[in-house]
Amino acid sequence: MTILIETKRLQMREFTLNDIDAVYKFLTCHDVTRFTGDDGAIKNKKDAEKF
Repeated sequence: MTILIETKRLQMREFTLNDIDAVYKFLTCHDVTRFTGDDGAIKNKKDAEKF
């Protein structure tokens, strides 16, 4: 696991294949993607894996 940023309250790391379900969930959520410009970019879990 590669940690990119770490503070007392936050640890930001690279995504792993274990994160696919969570990545798919937030990248298909309109309430999230309307702010990121990714709305509709992810159609399935294979697309999320490429992310």
